[in-house]
Amino acid sequence: MPLVYATEQDGAFSPLPPPAQLFLLTEGMTIQAALTLATHLGIADLLADGPQTSEALARETSTHPSSLYRVLRLLSSVGVFSDIGAGRFAQTPISALLCSGGQGSMRSWVTMTGLPIWPQTFAEGLHSVQTGEPVLKNVVGAELFDYLAAHPREGEVFNAAMSDFGRGVAEAVSQAYDFSRVERLIDVGGGHGTLLSTILRKNDHVKGVLFDRADRFADVHHRRAAGIIACCRSAAVAELVAPNNRLQRTVRRAPRR
Repeated sequence: MPLVYATEQDGAFSPLPPPAQLFLLTEGMTIQAALTLATHLGIADLLADGPQTSEALARETSTHPSSLYRVLRLLSSVGVFSDIGAGRFAQTPISALLCSGGQGSMRSWVTMTGLPIWPQTFAEGLHSVQTGEPVLKNVVGAELFDYLAAHPREGEVFNAAMSDFGRGVAEAVSQAYDFSRVERLIDVGGGHGTLLSTILRKNDHVKGVLFDRADRFADVHHRRAAGIIACCRSAAVAELVAPNNRLQRTVRRAPRR
């Protein structure tokens, strides 16, 4: 089903005319940039306890009041926040997903989409269409994961985003698939282990192997927080088991090529 922009009045929806539809499609980058700004400033967290004026939010975020007001008005026009009048803004189910640490939070995902490498890459998209080759290396001088390894802050943002996005997928997979006959499960390119740890928590008999680049194991607190044992040093393969099972091999080095 295609996405259609529409206006709502008294519960009835009326699709916008084609020129307005096309105009809004061209504003995608503007909306994404505003989302990234609001996420960086923690606006959703500030609205968690109730509506606030844009002036109050500006004071709390050390920003220019009228400029912040324009950002909030823009995001309210697409349903992220709710403009309730008199310069006051309130949380919505969408903006609640921008809160830090909340159930189902997509804060890390939105932050990742605001990394500067993406608009630079999209701007050179014609190269990919003409040649069929990825364009990222032409833009930043490296393949994606090599770039992220060389830029740890951006790499951590990317890893956190993949974990946030993967939680919903992980729950669906763990519920839909029968793992009763599986003894050992290998997640190749599993990052923080979100998918694997979800499956292991619900299938105590399964032993898991998380396979990824060595630099992805620099910080293991995500796997410890998930209730999964992980002892990773400079290895590219780390074996995990659910907490009530015996850890037979904690670290195994991947063969070098």
